[in-house]
Amino acid sequence: MAHVKATNGGIGYFELSFAKNAKLPTVRLDTGAGREPVTVSAVSAESASA
Repeated sequence: MAHVKATNGGIGYFELSFAKNAKLPTVRLDTGAGREPVTVSAVSAESASA
């Protein structure tokens, strides 16, 4: 995680709660299903798996 955090423009794959606890910025995903990208959250993940 330290390498991703220290690298400008670095991309990593972390579980959401880990990213939040480490204060890592997260992305908004363009799913193609709506007008706006979706903010990553427990609610959006639950909706996607339904």
